[in-house]
Amino acid sequence: MTTPSELIRVPTITTPSDDDSEEEVTETKIIGVTETGVIRKRSFKRKLTKEEKSKRKFGADKQEYEKITQRIMSERFFTSAIEGLQERLKMLGLMHTDCLDMLGQWETTHKRRIYASRHKRDTDSAIATFIVSLILVCICWLLKRYIW
Repeated sequence: MTTPSELIRVPTITTPSDDDSEEEVTETKIIGVTETGVIRKRSFKRKLTKEEKSKRKFGADKQEYEKITQRIMSERFFTSAIEGLQERLKMLGLMHTDCLDMLGQWETTHKRRIYASRHKRDTDSAIATFIVSLILVCICWLLKRYIW
């Protein structure tokens, strides 16, 4: 546990809440940072004051925003642009899956080649070992037969 003398003071951070109620705000108070770099903080929700409510003007005209959205979406230029972008996104998705498939095929062929080269090398070394041992057996047999 850190003691208060180990903490570095940092100011309070206030963020609006994610839900639709604009009456609350989440306030995160950073207690401090320890010498090891651990940030200690405490968060709590509180209601907005009248002054803060009067300062917040964004998001109040939701009906107007909806009308603007409908008007823009009814224009042919924007809908065709959106359809074109959706088609491009679909093509990018297909290209991505094709690339993943190609990468998977490359990996399997690469592994197959490595396995084939190792198998050939192992087979060649086994044959060479057999031939060398056969020659040594023949030399030993000849030495025993004619020298001893």
